[in-house]
Amino acid sequence: MSHGYAGEREIQIDQISSINYKPAGMLANGYIQFTFLGGTQAAAGITHATRDENAIIFLKKQQPEFEQIKTAIDKKLAELKAK
Repeated sequence: MSHGYAGEREIQIDQISSINYKPAGMLANGYIQFTFLGGTQAAAGITHATRDENAIIFLKKQQPEFEQIKTAIDKKLAELKAK
């Protein structure tokens, strides 16, 4: 949420090399963090994700939608690798 004022960013799905996903807990928000081909590996953890422009922080109530997003991206990445 802290990156919402930075503007829009379009990500090419074939440039994603990995996804770091942390579900929200009782006391902490969750996040989904993307690493790109040729990019540097970002440090994992909610503290680092809050400062990473390639991460999205989400609330517990938003988790089902982010799980669907992660599943869809994983599926598409698998399809691209199978080609």
